[in-house]
Amino acid sequence: MLLTRLLERQPLSWVGLGPRRAGIDLLWGLITGTAWLLLSLGVTALGRVVFLDPARGVAPLPVLAFSGLVVGLNAANQELAFRGYLFQIIRAAMPRRPRLGDAVSVLGTSVLFSAAHFNAFGGAVLPAVNVLLAGVLLGVARLRSGGLWLPTAMHVAWNFLLGPGLGLAVSGKESIGAGSKLLFLKGPAILTGGEFGLEAGIGVTVVTAAWIWVVWRSFRPPAGAAAV
Repeated sequence: MLLTRLLERQPLSWVGLGPRRAGIDLLWGLITGTAWLLLSLGVTALGRVVFLDPARGVAPLPVLAFSGLVVGLNAANQELAFRGYLFQIIRAAMPRRPRLGDAVSVLGTSVLFSAAHFNAFGGAVLPAVNVLLAGVLLGVARLRSGGLWLPTAMHVAWNFLLGPGLGLAVSGKESIGAGSKLLFLKGPAILTGGEFGLEAGIGVTVVTAAWIWVVWRSFRPPAGAAAV
């Protein structure tokens, strides 16, 4: 936000944080992000690699609240950096070709988003592909909603439910889900995602690719809204 205000001398609406449709987009983002995760988990479960953990359950409410705050701030910061500031910098560089600028913004920020997680991939290809697809999905949500609220809420819903909610690894980090332990994964790495976790499984690849189309078809910029 400081870069937006000090360097670019733009209002926060320039990075998609304007008040217009903030509430409804946050709500739809939570719903869409939750559905994205549950479908991914359901498809993965078809391979009989998802199991309930009978020894542990949901973390206490204060632990969940604190974990949710940490996860939420982390996801919001990532969205502000990639789908907010960098997204607009790329678009602003192509004012005469807005459609090309949109496409390059979505793809360019997705590549950077995946590269930012490089150290967690452990040399595997599928985690990189899935994080790239997630970046495209969130970029499409940013583009189609006209703001940053929708992709931010989707990102928060995914990370919170996957980690603190269900107790699974988030981007290869088991500690994020340490509070709860409802589920565990056991089976071939192509299904379970191996050390990176569910997000590196082929089920997530399929669902995320399909979810890009769903979001593209389901959301459109509000009539009369400025291209921000």
